[in-house]
Amino acid sequence: MFNLGASYYNGDGVGSNEYTAYVWFLLAQDAGNALAVDAVNRSASIMSQGDTSAAFAQISAMYEKGEQLPKSEEQTVRWLRKAAELDSPGKVRLAVHFLTGPDSQHDYAQALSLCKAAGHYPGAFACVGHIYRKGLGVPQDSIEAAKWYQKGVAGENIAAMSAMAEMYSAGEGVKVDRPAAFFLLFQLSRMGANGAKQKASNLLQQMNQAERKQLEKNLRGRHLDPKEVFAAFQSVLALETFSFPLKGRSLLAQTNSPRCPRCRKRDRRIRAHVNLAPSRTASGIFDARHDPPDGDSSVSRPAAFLRGG
Repeated sequence: MFNLGASYYNGDGVGSNEYTAYVWFLLAQDAGNALAVDAVNRSASIMSQGDTSAAFAQISAMYEKGEQLPKSEEQTVRWLRKAAELDSPGKVRLAVHFLTGPDSQHDYAQALSLCKAAGHYPGAFACVGHIYRKGLGVPQDSIEAAKWYQKGVAGENIAAMSAMAEMYSAGEGVKVDRPAAFFLLFQLSRMGANGAKQKASNLLQQMNQAERKQLEKNLRGRHLDPKEVFAAFQSVLALETFSFPLKGRSLLAQTNSPRCPRCRKRDRRIRAHVNLAPSRTASGIFDARHDPPDGDSSVSRPAAFLRGG
């Protein structure tokens, strides 16, 4: 472990990466390697507290998956607890494990306590909202869940925004407000959340005239052109959902045809406006990622369910 850390630290046979080196130095120190003590101290001096918390979580994930380390539930939780001692993301990571890990590790009361202890961290708000929405160890309470999710929305947490879009659309814990649901999905689509564009397009088709007028007002209040937004999402629905014959050719084929330059120009404008970049999956409950520092790394930081907050 120490030699592997040294290789990454010095770029010996692999790309130099101080974060990956730090992970392996921590493991070497934990295994009792005396040389690793100085290496850990040296690496820690250039790492932030968040870097160290993420490194602990990375080691936990390695034990959990049995990748490069023996699979161990005990070590998985041990390293998550070390991360939880350092910062709010670490607390929510441990809470997520208590919510979604093996049945033997489910501890809803401790998960709720950890998320509430994480302070004003948007991912923590989404965590508490999830617990109340699903009734995990507490009475199911959609109204209370919505209150917590709304705090996460203020911090642009993807999971909280996605949950509130669903709740506004269905009237779950709040009054039905499809314009508000659409705008959240619109924001999520621009953030690259997987499936948000399609959901927004579908929701737009379901709105009545009064809801569309309200949405137009909301969009203008945010200095957005309703016509462009509507056209973008209606076209997304057509481009991504349908491919029906139109005069012997598919709609998608026609819009990309050399015979339809206006269509191609329109589609470029639509794709730029709606940000049809490759989607990133909003996986897990709280959707967070701590990306590694620049440079290649054989050990990526864990997707820790807190993206966006």
